[in-house]
Amino acid sequence: MTQKFNINGTTIEITHHGKKSVVVPIPYAFVLGAVNIAGIFYLSDPLDESYSDGSFVGVVVGTYRIDKNNAEASADNGLLKVSIRIDIAARKIQGRLCTRNIFNGGWDCGGWSDILTW
Repeated sequence: MTQKFNINGTTIEITHHGKKSVVVPIPYAFVLGAVNIAGIFYLSDPLDESYSDGSFVGVVVGTYRIDKNNAEASADNGLLKVSIRIDIAARKIQGRLCTRNIFNGGWDCGGWSDILTW
């Protein structure tokens, strides 16, 4: 069985032979405000076993692993927060930046930006 995926404009084919799982590592990088997001997306067959490991570097520093069980991760420095999520059904990884609301202590977040689509 062969599956085709369009990864940010590049077509990748995965051919599945027998019962062995196939994993294709795909590096990505994205700048979100003053934070660089860099990671590796592990495209798997079956698709629901796909996951991503990476890090936030800039005014916010942290590492993450996102998958079907832990779909969202974030890190903050007290004033800024960066979040990343994976949506396997929609075939995308997204990120957003949030700022601390000085009046109520909560977070004011921007919209989600696509980092990687497949």
